[in-house]
Amino acid sequence: MKNIYINPFKTLAILFALITVSSCAKFLETPMPTNSLATKTAFSSKTTIDGMMNQMYITFVNNVAITTSFNMEAYADNTYNPTSSSTPQTNGDQMPVPSASWNNLYRAIYLANTMLEGLPDANAVGLTQIIRDQYIAAALTVRSMAYFQLVRFYGDVPLLLTSDVEANKFVARTPKAEIYTKIETDLKQAITLLPATLGAKYYITNKYIPEAILANVYLTQGKWTDAEAAATDIIGSGKFQLVNIADVFLQKSAETIMATGYTQYANDKALQAAVPGAYGCLPAGSNKKALETSFPSLSESLVTSFETGDLRRTNWTIVSNTNGYSNPLNRVFSYKYKYNTGMDATVVIPVGREEDQKFMRLAEMYLVRAEARASKTSPDLTGAAADLNLIRNRAGLVNTTAATQSALVDAIIKERRVELFYEGFSRWCDLVRTNKADAILGAISYKASNWKSHMKLFPIPVAEIQKNPELTQNPGYN
Repeated sequence: MKNIYINPFKTLAILFALITVSSCAKFLETPMPTNSLATKTAFSSKTTIDGMMNQMYITFVNNVAITTSFNMEAYADNTYNPTSSSTPQTNGDQMPVPSASWNNLYRAIYLANTMLEGLPDANAVGLTQIIRDQYIAAALTVRSMAYFQLVRFYGDVPLLLTSDVEANKFVARTPKAEIYTKIETDLKQAITLLPATLGAKYYITNKYIPEAILANVYLTQGKWTDAEAAATDIIGSGKFQLVNIADVFLQKSAETIMATGYTQYANDKALQAAVPGAYGCLPAGSNKKALETSFPSLSESLVTSFETGDLRRTNWTIVSNTNGYSNPLNRVFSYKYKYNTGMDATVVIPVGREEDQKFMRLAEMYLVRAEARASKTSPDLTGAAADLNLIRNRAGLVNTTAATQSALVDAIIKERRVELFYEGFSRWCDLVRTNKADAILGAISYKASNWKSHMKLFPIPVAEIQKNPELTQNPGYN
């Protein structure tokens, strides 16, 4: 598949391309309408609408749910790469923040806006009200998740709610509190439009997907009661179950709230090896070269965070004999995903062990609820510990010994680290939202010389500021 990076403030002209996502589910990119007449025509055909929805899903999978643009674990403290270089706006082993991350997120917003403008009045044959509601809910969810990523990375950003190119040209940054309000409103609407019945897990087809995002949105803002309620609704639905550690990342896993599937990159072997797991999937077969050149190892602090007997340490990591790592603790790599033919086409995946990329799963909801229960004004320490212990016991560990509110919150944050490493951006976001980024990242030897407090927000791409005089740069960046 070709990643097509297009400025969302310009007219989109997307060529037809075909990619395969897991279980032979196919996404077909379709040109998006560029004016009102084209929009009206496009939304008169169910086939065209389906194609545009699939294009939106492509962008969601590659650039919103996960990103192949850069490795967020390297910005936090979960990886160690002794061979990578420093850059002015990053620290130690971090990689530069690409402008593509900004552009791709706004591209997803543009696509979602187009769908939200055209779907309500679409009169295409075969577009039932059930399908219309599902598509609208999916677009609301994609737009909300894109904005959730943007505000966590950049802070205040332009809030664009139309596909009108002229209207979007010169928009100033909107306070993130206002954007969070819009995110919450859209996700709540999506929840009401979707059924509680589970559908295809690679699509936004049930209410629990936007609700899981909403739980994280509440958690990030410190809205503990709301976060607890959202997570409880998902947990209490009975639709998802915790599974054995060895089975968490399988396609058949009952823990999956949403998966994004394997994406095959026919012309990019390195990228094939990195997906699923976005820089966290160890390539199959002989992996020494790939490890040395493409995959940062887990940091010593993450490796030592696993307690003795933790099944995640034995099932989700692997030790390599790769040269160049003088410290044995720096030779441990993520091994959550074990089968990928990107680096070795001869690999045969055992029947029943097929994997897919997890976007959200039940274990995270237990940890969201645990933190919310422990953090609220009148904390429920018993309930929080019970949720935490479910995750610990599943990993072969005894119950937590944390007895105070602060100790329990710290224990939950630590558990999030060893449970969710190399799954999205959780560690970076946890450090920032708990105000621990300065203390932790500033103390790491290979980051300390470059780390500054303002780096908790990424720089607005200079090219965007040059095109839009209403945009201002984040403090601390030239």
